[in-house]
Amino acid sequence: VDFLALPDEIWSRVLICLEPEDLLSIESVSSRFTRLTFDKTILRRVKFRSEHHMDLPDVRRFFRDTRPLAITVLDFTNCVWLPSSLLEQCIGRCLNLVALKIVNCRLSVLSVYKILVRLKSLESLEWSLFSVAQTSVSTIQKLDMRGPLPVCNLRDMYVELLESTVHVDVLLRILPRCKSLRSLHLHVVGTSIVDYTHLPVPNPLGNLDRLEFFTYTTDIVRGRCPYARRSPVIESADLWRIVFGKARELMQTFCVKATVCGNVTMRLKTPHACSCVQLSDILRGVTSCSELKQVCVTVECPTYLVRAAQLEHWEHVQELAFLSPVPIDQPTFPPGIDLSYGHFFLSLLNRCRNLRELNMTRFHFSAGFNCCKVVAESGLHHLVVLALPACALMSSGGPPPLECFSASHLTELDIRRSVPTAHSICSSCSDPHTCVSEDLVPVAKMKSLLRLTLCNLGNVNTLTFLKGCQVQELRISNLGRKGLCPYNNGLADTLRENKRLASIKLDHPVLPLGSRLLWDALSHAVGLRRVCLMSSSHNDVLDRALVFGAINKLAKLTSLHIHTNAVGVKSFNGMLREVLRLSGRESQFRLHVDSADKLDLDPDTIFSSEQSTLCRTSNFVGFAKPRNRDVSDL
Repeated sequence: VDFLALPDEIWSRVLICLEPEDLLSIESVSSRFTRLTFDKTILRRVKFRSEHHMDLPDVRRFFRDTRPLAITVLDFTNCVWLPSSLLEQCIGRCLNLVALKIVNCRLSVLSVYKILVRLKSLESLEWSLFSVAQTSVSTIQKLDMRGPLPVCNLRDMYVELLESTVHVDVLLRILPRCKSLRSLHLHVVGTSIVDYTHLPVPNPLGNLDRLEFFTYTTDIVRGRCPYARRSPVIESADLWRIVFGKARELMQTFCVKATVCGNVTMRLKTPHACSCVQLSDILRGVTSCSELKQVCVTVECPTYLVRAAQLEHWEHVQELAFLSPVPIDQPTFPPGIDLSYGHFFLSLLNRCRNLRELNMTRFHFSAGFNCCKVVAESGLHHLVVLALPACALMSSGGPPPLECFSASHLTELDIRRSVPTAHSICSSCSDPHTCVSEDLVPVAKMKSLLRLTLCNLGNVNTLTFLKGCQVQELRISNLGRKGLCPYNNGLADTLRENKRLASIKLDHPVLPLGSRLLWDALSHAVGLRRVCLMSSSHNDVLDRALVFGAINKLAKLTSLHIHTNAVGVKSFNGMLREVLRLSGRESQFRLHVDSADKLDLDPDTIFSSEQSTLCRTSNFVGFAKPRNRDVSDL
C-alpha cells in the first residue's frame, strides 16, 4: 500500500492526532505535507505535552507564518520548560484563539494580562498564579498603571492560586476587567508565608454582573474534612464583593458552605442555587439544587430519607456526596443509617438514575447495615466512581461487603476512615473490627478499576490483599498502626504482578525510606511514571545507591517525590541530582525531595496536579473538581 498516495481527507484524520513535534517532522517530507500541517482542520486543537521537551527553536518554528491563525484551542498545561517571554510571543500570534490552557506555566501576570487584552476572540482561560516571589509589588503597580482596560469576550475562567494576599491583589486587578465572565472557578492549591502588605486598588472595583456560576475548590490539608481537610475561605471582602456584588445573602451562604465543605458551586442568577444543601431545606422547599449536576447533601436525620426518596428531582444529578451532620458538643457522630432505613436509602439511590460519582466518605453507617449491598442493588447503572467510609465495610460474619462490586464497572474506589479531630469521630469507623485486611480482598477482582485510594485504615496490617490488583494508580496513606509500617508485607508481589501500574503513592509516619525491600519492590513496577513517598520519621536515612538503582530500573519514570523529615534531606537532594546529571537522566523526569511537613509549590519540581492527587491524596469524588486532575492523563 502506497500510504503517500492516500487522499488528503485520510491524512487529515491521521495528522489531527499528532503532536506539534510530529507535525514539524512530517512537514519536511513533501510540499503536500507542509500544506496539510498548516490546515485549519488539523490545527484547530493543539496540545503541548509536559513530558516532551521540544527545543525552543522548534517551538518558535511551529508558530511561524500563518499557522498560529488556524489554532482555536491551545493547551500548554504543565509546560514549565517554556520561558514566559516565548510563551507570550507564541500565544500572542494566535489571534483567533478561543480557548487557552496555561495552568502550571511560567507565564507572568503581566503576560497573562497582555494576552487577555490582545486576543479579542478568547472565551475560555485556564491559568495559575503560583510564584508569590515573582508576583511582586512592582508587578501589582504595573497592572495599576495600565488602567481599567476591559477584557471583552472572556466567558469562562479557571484560576489556581495560593491563599495569599499578593495573589488576591492580582485577582482584584484582573477580574473586574473581565466584564463578560459567565463562569469563574477559583482553586486554592496551598498557602504562602511570604511577607506582603495589601495594596489598595486605585480604581473603583466593578462587579461581575454577568457571572452565572462561581465554583470554589481547595487542596489545602488542614481542618476537619477527611476528603481534603478543609480550607478556610480566603479572607478578602473586596474579592467576594467583586464576585457576589450586592447579594450579601448569597455571599454569606457561600462562606458558610465553603467553610464546612471546602468545595462549593453557586448559581448566582435567579433561581439561585448552591451545590451544598441541607436535606431538611430541600424537603421544606427553602432551597433548591435543581439543574445542578453536582450536589452535596447533609442528611441531618435518617428519618428525612423517607420523604427524600419520594422526590422527583434527583434524576439530573451526576455527582453526589452525602454528609452526616457534624455533631455539636458530642464526642462522636450520631448513629448512622441502620437497617430500618435501608429500603428508603435504596429508593433514594434508585431516583439518581444518571449518577456517575457517589461520595459517602463523611456519611456514616451503623453496625449491621451493608451499605455496599444497597449501592450494588440500586439502579445506578452509570456509577463508575465510589468513595466509602470505613464503616461501610463492617462485615457481620458473611462475605466481605466489597464482594458486591466484584463484577461492577467502577473505575475509581476510595476508602478512608474519618480522621479523629477535636470535633468528632465516627465510633463505627474507629471500631477495631471495622475494615480489616480481609475486607479488602475483593478489590483485586475489580478488573475495571483504574484508581484505588486507601487512607487512614488503622486495622489494615498487610498489603497482601492487593495481589492480582491491576489498577493504574494506587494511593496508600496511613494504613496500620502509626509506629509500624505494614507496606513491605505484600508490596513486592503486588508491584511485580501489576503491569498496568503507572502511579503510586505510599505515605506512613514511619515508612522505611532507607529499606532495600521498599526500593527493590518499587523497581519491579517497570511501568511506573509517578512515585510519591512520604515519611515523618526523623531517623530513617536515605541511601543514594538504593534510590538511584531503582531509578535506573524505572525507565518510564517522569516524576519522583520523596517527602521526609530525616536529617540531611537537602544534601541528599543535591547529591542525587548530581548523580542523575552525570548519568544523563536528570532531564528525563522531575525529582523532588523535601520535608514531609512542607510541600514546596515550585512548578519546576512539582505540578499542582501531582501535589493534589499524589502528595495530598485529595478526594474530589462527587464534588466539583479542579482542572488538570484527570486519572486518564496517566
